[in-house]
Amino acid sequence: MDKFVKRIDSPKDDDAQAQSDVRASSSTTGSDIHNCRGQCYDGASNVSGHINGLQQKIRNVEPRAIYVHCLAHNLNLVAQDAMRVTPQVRDFLVTMRELIILVTKSPKRLAWFERLQRDAVITENEHPKENLKKLKPFRPTRWCVRIKSLKTIIENYEVLLQFLQELSLDSKNEIGASASGHLKKFYEFESCFLLRTLIMILEKIEILNAALQNSKLNFHDAQANIDVMLSHLKNIRNDSEYDQLWREVEADARKLNLDEAKLTRQRKAPRKYDSGSEPHQFDNTQIYYRKIHFEILDSVIIGIERRFNKEINNHLAEMESFALGGENQKVVEMYKADFIIDRLVLHRNMFLDVMKENNFENEHNYADVEEQLEDISSSYCENDDSIIIENSEKENQESITVEENKKEENKQKKRNEEKKDNGNPEIRKFSKCL
Repeated sequence: MDKFVKRIDSPKDDDAQAQSDVRASSSTTGSDIHNCRGQCYDGASNVSGHINGLQQKIRNVEPRAIYVHCLAHNLNLVAQDAMRVTPQVRDFLVTMRELIILVTKSPKRLAWFERLQRDAVITENEHPKENLKKLKPFRPTRWCVRIKSLKTIIENYEVLLQFLQELSLDSKNEIGASASGHLKKFYEFESCFLLRTLIMILEKIEILNAALQNSKLNFHDAQANIDVMLSHLKNIRNDSEYDQLWREVEADARKLNLDEAKLTRQRKAPRKYDSGSEPHQFDNTQIYYRKIHFEILDSVIIGIERRFNKEINNHLAEMESFALGGENQKVVEMYKADFIIDRLVLHRNMFLDVMKENNFENEHNYADVEEQLEDISSSYCENDDSIIIENSEKENQESITVEENKKEENKQKKRNEEKKDNGNPEIRKFSKCL
């Protein structure tokens, strides 16, 4: 359950000011930073930085205050950084976004484009309604899902060329000028190459993105998925994979009658950014575009390694393993001041026994364990008492009942004996003497 404590208006946005604000808030609210066991922020470097970020400074004071960032959001930031790593990719994505807006913003232009789509589909002897690929707009913040927009562009590439050509000739205003500019960009080899490259890389990221948002995902499987994806991206970063991509782009360019690949003039960087050396001159276009391709891949690989803290994920996976019956000494050592370890292990084992009694067998799926915990808690607990407390109370009640039954049996036995011996004078006499 979340509870709002306090809002702080900070005069600065640096990490030192943030740490000062947290300490001040802790003192005024009566909370102790040493009781903190978790931190969660967005991806801003002043709070999430692993060297001077707020989370690291708090961990320097209290190492058990683990910082956890949403895995899917982390991956989205990786994709965002990769799409801005080169000016070519940055400018290309802006152009594609504006193109989609140009087509879809006006109902008249959209109907015009869809008519060309139907004509192209009928020409190929296909059913029109089932094969129309609508252009999907870019999501402003969800970079991982932009692959869906890029795929609709590559699927409609030929139709878009025809639409832009007709629109540039028909419209005499700024819309026609915009269409003419997009048409020139679309005929460039670079547009087709960047589309293919971004789709290939974003497809991998989208697969990982879907896996990380699985409602039954645990930290062990999440880290395993990240490691597999990282290994795969490193494996496809080679000349053989690139040459295959290059051949596919060349085939597309010939099919669509696009312009041949050209080397762009390398501008000399301003002296304040460079020492004045001459820019590198590439021998041919294939080598030039390989540099762009590898820069995007390297940005994704480095981003995953930097943004996904393997140490934290492994620690959380160890906690899950301990909760499911594993013997993990690291977890015990880290939280030994918070719990009586023997009692913690005993209660953990009691919980697992209760689960087995409820015919639960898959103890290695943490999400299923959580669901079972909710079900068991609702059936075994009253007024939010824990299962362990209720079981202890039940055992105490049973013990009291057994003790009372024994006392009642002894009383009844004594009465029977007195009744039995009531007619014997010697016994009555002895009883009186006692």
